[in-house]
Amino acid sequence: MGDLFQSARRRYPDLSPRDPTGSALHAVLREHLETFVAERERADAPLPRFVTDELRGALDCGVLAKGCAHFRCEGCGLDRVVALSCKGRGFCPRCCGRQMNETARHLTERVFPEVRTRQWVLSFPFQLRWALAFHHDLVKALARITYEEIDRRYRRLAREAGVRTPRGGAFFVIQRFGSDLRLNVHLHALFLDGAFGSERAFFTAPAPSPSEVEQILARIVARAEKLLEKRGDALHDLDDEQRSLAQAHAEAITSRGTTKHGPDELDGQVILPTRRKARLSDFDLDAEVAVAAHDAERREALLRYFLRPPLSHDRLRYLPSQAGGAVILQLKKPWQDRTTHVELTPQAFLARLASLVPRPKKNTSLYYGVLAAHAKDRKKIVRKTERKTARKEDSSWAALMKHSFGLDVLGCRTAGCKGRLTLVSVIFDHAEVKRLLQHLRLFSAPIPVRPARDPPELWTEAYDF
Repeated sequence: MGDLFQSARRRYPDLSPRDPTGSALHAVLREHLETFVAERERADAPLPRFVTDELRGALDCGVLAKGCAHFRCEGCGLDRVVALSCKGRGFCPRCCGRQMNETARHLTERVFPEVRTRQWVLSFPFQLRWALAFHHDLVKALARITYEEIDRRYRRLAREAGVRTPRGGAFFVIQRFGSDLRLNVHLHALFLDGAFGSERAFFTAPAPSPSEVEQILARIVARAEKLLEKRGDALHDLDDEQRSLAQAHAEAITSRGTTKHGPDELDGQVILPTRRKARLSDFDLDAEVAVAAHDAERREALLRYFLRPPLSHDRLRYLPSQAGGAVILQLKKPWQDRTTHVELTPQAFLARLASLVPRPKKNTSLYYGVLAAHAKDRKKIVRKTERKTARKEDSSWAALMKHSFGLDVLGCRTAGCKGRLTLVSVIFDHAEVKRLLQHLRLFSAPIPVRPARDPPELWTEAYDF
């Protein structure tokens, strides 16, 4: 992992963790954010406060002049500073990436027992995804239905094998995005591929057949349709915050379309349909991927995929030279029509980012069964870690860097010094930050954010063309 990280640093020297201002994301936010916010206000659909706070917070994320943590070597006195994060939950690659690694590591080392696990993915009809994006309680209700119907199979098979009072468990992630940043609410779940009995022995269930997946999906769809019919018009009843986000995202979808770049990457490839997959009434259920009991590394990689950020710096380009600017987003995988990139206006790109920000205090990670926080005998079932450190220590910046990339960031870089860096202070005051950075010869003034521009019709009237 360390070699991979160093290779990335050599390939992208302008995207140093200390200076995110060279990234395309920062450039788009810096140039167009205030105009985008002002346009929403003029359209009488202002963005919610939590959305504007996250968008503006991303401008300060990783910028030393906005705040930093000061470290010093206990041996040679070497000083080092680390920029603070915005702690965004919606799209920030830095913060969402940190949360991804922290949660995946915690689940692998402290939650999931060493039993076989299976990924189940439920996708909803396109017309339903839009409504689910603004009704968190409804998504949770559908996740509960999905868990109960899948768990019913595991418990039935366990009882047939002679297991008494079988209990299963699962971890769900509510994903809100697609590869092109459109709203695309769907569920990723990692199930214990079996059930625990009263003696806490684990029964491993056989892999589901295609017909079993179809039967499970049929039950899910029947219950989901009944729930949606019961909700009725409430499904389309949006408050002011939801309506403004929905309007912004609707305009983003109808803006500049997709374009193809590069060679036809699908030529010569044969794409086979997955076997353990079913589709009914535009609902889609996939259960193809399973992880062996003792393959913790693959399980953690799968969990990172569940929790990944919607956006990557490496797949984003900003072209300010084009009329009005253009944002080019490279897709993770080519679409069926061989589209590899999506071209958006800056306003459409920002609208999609805004729609991805979840509401405060709304969980996007859910635990069920024996993995739930207050489940009976949970402490006896979850994995027993051999680590002597607490979760808080394992989720620190230094611990995650060492775990993910193999880098000991608290080791002194001075030749011959074997000292360790210790935290001196965390500085928020801009004057104090500037004084410290000037002392270390690291200070650079933040790039100013471009103020909101007048709409084109007002600019034209002012100059009377």
